[in-house]
Amino acid sequence: MLPFDPSTTKKDDLEAIGFGLSSLVVHVKDTNSVVKTFPPLDKDQDGERRIYEHLQRQNCHHPNILKYFGSWPYQIVSAMDFIHSRGVIRGDIGLHNLLTHDDGGIVLCDFAGSGMEGLPPTIGAGVRYSDPQRNDNMYSTKEDDIFALGTVLYELSARKRLFDGQSS
Repeated sequence: MLPFDPSTTKKDDLEAIGFGLSSLVVHVKDTNSVVKTFPPLDKDQDGERRIYEHLQRQNCHHPNILKYFGSWPYQIVSAMDFIHSRGVIRGDIGLHNLLTHDDGGIVLCDFAGSGMEGLPPTIGAGVRYSDPQRNDNMYSTKEDDIFALGTVLYELSARKRLFDGQSS
């Protein structure tokens, strides 16, 4: 059961907090709820739904990965380890794909463009999260996810970008 009634929620009750490849993320005012909304007929929506379902199959849900409804360093590393153990390559690790709870916890979200079961991701990490020594145009790998994760951890702890001058 959702902690709010979608049938009575009005547009004014929603506050946009982010957007990505396939969706808009909104906060439902006066609640602790964040909702990911999809535009109609979005080609990436079905793929992302399948990845969330794959990660949550057989009650194997990880507490630091956003559930699909329609100490931070450990939580992020643990979430990444979990998705890799389930055959998912995130492809787009960055601060823009992390959400925080009121209790201070953090979750990994937005799996649009990720790869699984041998299919490569259709999206890659932004320039500021990519290994500057990698100059091929190959699909993202687990190693790329781990490099991007290290960049995220650096930015969280140092409160500055690892690679100055990189905007995305």
